[in-house]
Amino acid sequence: MPNDFFNASGVPATRSAGTSSVMRGELSSIGAAFDKMPALTGSALKGVRVNAAANALESGPVVNSGTYTPTFTPLGNLDGISASGPWRWMQMGAMCIVHGKLVVDATLAGSAWTVRFNTPVVSNFTQNYDVTGQVKSASAGVTESDSLIFANGGTDDVQISSIPSSAVSHFVDVMFSFTVQ
Repeated sequence: MPNDFFNASGVPATRSAGTSSVMRGELSSIGAAFDKMPALTGSALKGVRVNAAANALESGPVVNSGTYTPTFTPLGNLDGISASGPWRWMQMGAMCIVHGKLVVDATLAGSAWTVRFNTPVVSNFTQNYDVTGQVKSASAGVTESDSLIFANGGTDDVQISSIPSSAVSHFVDVMFSFTVQ
């Protein structure tokens, strides 16, 4: 396929013997093609990619990460809910992964508690399954069952619903991922 950088001469032909001078000429052409390419420079955690207009190379982050404290909106069966310290997040391209710990104080055992909260990276959720993850009790003697974690497209937040075995205040580990849209 012809291009601005390099066009193979076809010499030597496939499965045929090549001579030193022919090979040196072909390798010289390849070297000259590399000289036509833009310089690729980088820095820590940044890569080179084609820009959105597809007409130039740009340097940008490959991985973004940080911490944040979600803002919680209790939706049912909760006397209290809070983050146990900042939550960690990492974004690789369009994929974002979040991990944190909740302090849950459910009103009733055996009845689902529900909470909605923001994400560290804004996304435009359109389907419940735009977010997937896991919710698990991190306190001895308390379990969480029938746990769901999903996108709330109306608010572009994440929503959790889970049934605790006890109404005592306890820790809950949360991990979820989503594609930034």
